[in-house]
Amino acid sequence: MSFFGSTEYSTNSHHLHEPDIRHLASHHKVASLEDRQEKIVAEAIMAARDGEHRISMQKIHDVLYHLREQSLISEHDRSGLMVEFKDFFNRL
Repeated sequence: MSFFGSTEYSTNSHHLHEPDIRHLASHHKVASLEDRQEKIVAEAIMAARDGEHRISMQKIHDVLYHLREQSLISEHDRSGLMVEFKDFFNRL
């Protein structure tokens, strides 16, 4: 936990392929997501990966926070997505 209360996430990068991203960023996982939001989230996370298709939880947090700040997803969506991605990364 940082000084201002925000959570620090791992900066260790893991491979995250497009089918996994699309599955995790779907209304099947986060019921409040609409089709348009699923695409926005998936594309933003895919764009944030490095050249080897690797990304960290910190980077995912940053991407989702940015989408929330732009009002492209709700705080509820962001929280639900973080849970799904954390669970996925914990199984790796």
